Amino acid sequence: MGSATNLGMSLYNTSIQSSGTAINMNSQKYENMHWFGGFCSGNQVCFSNTGGAGDYHFHSVSFDGNNATSGSAFAIGNDVAIFCDNCHFENPGGGATSNYIQASGNAVVYLNGGVMLDDKSSGGTNSNGFINFAGSMLEVDGTYASSGCVPPPHGSCTPETVNPAVYAPSAPVAMQVRLINASPKYIPAQVNSVNTRVLDIPLRGDTAQPQATISNYAFALKNSRWQFTDQGTAALSSGSASISFATAYANAPLVFCTDTAATAAACNATGISTTGATLKGSGTDTVQWIAFGN
Repeated sequence: MGSATNLGMSLYNTSIQSSGTAINMNSQKYENMHWFGGFCSGNQVCFSNTGGAGDYHFHSVSFDGNNATSGSAFAIGNDVAIFCDNCHFENPGGGATSNYIQASGNAVVYLNGGVMLDDKSSGGTNSNGFINFAGSMLEVDGTYASSGCVPPPHGSCTPETVNPAVYAPSAPVAMQVRLINASPKYIPAQVNSVNTRVLDIPLRGDTAQPQATISNYAFALKNSRWQFTDQGTAALSSGSASISFATAYANAPLVFCTDTAATAAACNATGISTTGATLKGSGTDTVQWIAFGN
């Protein structure tokens, strides 16, 4: 299927099945295309435009069981922008390294809500993720991600590990990723480490304390008080131990310590600076410490 004109085409409750490329817009420039509802299933690729431009909007569309290894739902590049709200991605059918979205060039992708599911039952690892992004800017806001036949009615299976959920083979301009991770055991990381501007805020369905990553951004806080903590343990030697803070404080923080021995002795912090302190206690005891500051 190709475009009839270059402006304002809309599809309503349209379903496209069992084709090569369901919508092939390659090298075309198109403005304000919309697809409302329906599904795209059993194709190789649902939407392809790797050499054109334009903005393309998808609303509550299901992309299920499409078979291309790269970009089974979207294969885009150049100056193409994809906006997908409450879309459903399921059954990446192209093998162990298949992904739903493959983006390059100056491509922009924005996902709002919706779900990304991996129903594979043969285990293994997909290191290309649900999204393989080498485009310009990516935002994923509150998309539900799962591997392992969750939620029902899909039943049980041997889950595939998707690590990371978003793989960036090169450094895009900026990424902001906030997945609702329902399978943290099988989706252990949201994004791989790339030298780019990243806001990576994990939401996980377990009790782990994942690290939120904010990299290559400069923050200006005005009329605000920013307070953060650092903590750790230290083994005393002759009743003393020096500690260093993971990140330097702007001002010397408050530091508290507690002796963990069965016959706990007093512990106190001295010589507190913006980068560390000296802990004083008893003999070779182990002490726990925490610092508060800004």
